[in-house]
Amino acid sequence: MDFIKKIKTGLDVLECKFLGKRKPIVVSFEVTSDCLRDCDYCSYEGDKEDFSTDEILSMISEVSEMGTKKVLFTGGEPLLRDDIGKFVRKAKEEGLSVNINTNGDLFSQKIDEIKDADYVVFSLDGPKHIHDELRGHGSFKNVMESIELAKEKGINIGLTTTITRKNYHSIPELLDIVKDIQVPLKIQNVACNDETFGLDENKDIKLSKKEMEGVVSKVIEFKEKNDELINFSYKTLKDIVNLYNESGFDCVAGILACRIEDGKLLPCGRNLSEKSGVEIENGFREAWEKLDNSEKYCNYNCCTGALEEINVWNLDPSTLKDNIFNTPF
Repeated sequence: MDFIKKIKTGLDVLECKFLGKRKPIVVSFEVTSDCLRDCDYCSYEGDKEDFSTDEILSMISEVSEMGTKKVLFTGGEPLLRDDIGKFVRKAKEEGLSVNINTNGDLFSQKIDEIKDADYVVFSLDGPKHIHDELRGHGSFKNVMESIELAKEKGINIGLTTTITRKNYHSIPELLDIVKDIQVPLKIQNVACNDETFGLDENKDIKLSKKEMEGVVSKVIEFKEKNDELINFSYKTLKDIVNLYNESGFDCVAGILACRIEDGKLLPCGRNLSEKSGVEIENGFREAWEKLDNSEKYCNYNCCTGALEEINVWNLDPSTLKDNIFNTPF
């Protein structure tokens, strides 16, 4: 996202904040729940309803008309969709910034279709022995080769790491990799909301507050020396720990951001009950107008990316600085 687009996005945020408006500035499309991997902390089993090619193309047009600035194509594994290239091209034609999340397995096969995306985020959960243990044999080799290929092609890329008790000890090794390959990192807490995900068992691998404090401390120390390689502000990193103290907090989900998945429009993809969201029956606009953003119950299960959006909303100086100068998308 170039500087001018960031300024326009900032003006939209201010309009919503001070005039009490809602605008879907960031829209996540879960284009499939299928995945080639079976990560032990993930709930995706390919059992959700996927929208058709035409339905997604139509919604891309709708969100553009409604003022959306950025779309994210995610999953599951979005590169499993044969039409992923059509989605990227359509979004770019509409003037939208495009983000794709991937594990990297299919990147070399789909690179020509998605090369115009503004930002591709690869999942990397640690050094080889840890990453392969969590995501399956050969996954580390695949993602590292995909990262190198993306760099060769000049594609903007980033990394995301899901922090669990199975990999948090390897954070120093992970940060060494980040420094070596010079690709910025975001960290993500593990989902363990039983009502939303059926992942109550993930409570066994979710870090304690003390463990997370140790992780965040190492990441902050790394950021102090390599600011451009951590795509979160200092405030957001500290808030990852503060989540353990909060029973609830204000969020921009359903105000500035939303998620499309399983035939529904949702405020977000995490802190929801099974009854949350609106069925998308007559297009995105109608569903957005019906969406009740008060349905979410924000807590320790919050996505760390949402924390960054909240800090933008709250006009935190360090977050604004990072999003203007450090974050490419």
